Amino acid sequence: MRIYLFIAALYAFFTISFGKCGFSWGVAVQGTSFENISSAGHFYTLEKLGCFTVSTGEIIFLHANFDSGRKTSSKYFGAGWFFNMGDVSVLPCGKSGYALTEPDTTRVEMYGGSGGIYQSKSWNLKVAGGRMTADKPCGASMSFYKESVRSASSGGVRLDFTYEGGRLSGISEKNIPLVKIEYGESGNEILVNFCQSSDFVKISMEPIKASEKILKRIEFKNGETAEYDFDFSNPRMGGLNYKNREGDRKAVVWHADTGIVESESIKRGGAETRYDYDVAWQSSGNKIRRVNGTTGKPDVFYYDPASGLETIQTEGGPILHRTFMPRGIAGGNTRTERVVYGGGRPDDEYRYVYDDKGRLVRKFKNSAVEFSMRYDDKANSITYFGRNGEFVWKKSFDALGRVLSHERADGKNFRYRYLDNGMTEVLARDGARASKVLFDENLRVLSSSKIN
Repeated sequence: MRIYLFIAALYAFFTISFGKCGFSWGVAVQGTSFENISSAGHFYTLEKLGCFTVSTGEIIFLHANFDSGRKTSSKYFGAGWFFNMGDVSVLPCGKSGYALTEPDTTRVEMYGGSGGIYQSKSWNLKVAGGRMTADKPCGASMSFYKESVRSASSGGVRLDFTYEGGRLSGISEKNIPLVKIEYGESGNEILVNFCQSSDFVKISMEPIKASEKILKRIEFKNGETAEYDFDFSNPRMGGLNYKNREGDRKAVVWHADTGIVESESIKRGGAETRYDYDVAWQSSGNKIRRVNGTTGKPDVFYYDPASGLETIQTEGGPILHRTFMPRGIAGGNTRTERVVYGGGRPDDEYRYVYDDKGRLVRKFKNSAVEFSMRYDDKANSITYFGRNGEFVWKKSFDALGRVLSHERADGKNFRYRYLDNGMTEVLARDGARASKVLFDENLRVLSSSKIN
């Protein structure tokens, strides 16, 4: 029962986002139109490998990300993949500059060279031999050696990266190991260990050419797996048979030059659904149309980059308009959704308000509060309130984001204890009654007993 704090982090991944000042350890990879389909019409996955907690209390997630439209390759997972800091580099740019680069995401170009200093509008890069240091006036900095990141600092956190044989082997803070990475002798196996929680993942690679490999399988500590069977036999088309951790299966085909999906088949819970995508229509950008092969009804997605407005209509049903606003209550972001039903039925409008850490704090429906959430960073807890401000529940978490306690308005409460052998002990109380339940790593009940 490894229950992690996912609020606003489910759709983020641990990398560097080059903002006006400093950088964020977690940033959104891309907009999403439909499940596993980006707003650009690409197929993508975001596999959460694990997480660790830094000295400020922030939980940082480590992910592997695949995008069918990505033209670069991960040094670790192969074509179309991106593995966090291991794939961030500084490379020569043009005749007299350098570029601080993430694969197909952010690229900061710096020029000059006088005294070994290269500059962009917000970054300075100092080059001395094989060592390079990029920094900002606000104190954020990264150091590189032979193109690879050796340390990154922002917001009071500094992470150090170690390498063996040119490959990332560890992440640490203040000499305390957070992540250790081991490689098999054949180079086809990668073991990622998370030191704080003893969690791990095993990653298997598959050779596809004489000198190229690609991620084939991810096995998690609890026995779940994610599997990838790529098909590159047709130079014009890319293909993938994908099984996620929940056992759902997808077969996807996309155009190799653009990454735009042509067809998709989804098997879930014994049912199969096929979608055919209108590639010619969506090639103009920011719009996607697909037809359900069973019902013959279309799903449509539009995105307006100028306003940030997204429009979604599923199988001819109600039209959903949603957007992200630059600022809202408590200095955070506000996301709005308007559902247009038609036929004389009034529209519904929803507004979601996030704090400056990207955490949801309030939801409105037609100007009325649906619920609100309060975060206590010192106690590492979340309290949930209903429409009228009434208490509903409160949860507290440990440094690894696991639930320690859960209190409910009906008087029931639960206490969680995580044992060294991977099992979880839950003490449940309901007034004078109490019981103890022991779960294994797969959430199977091993024993249950009443407590007087």
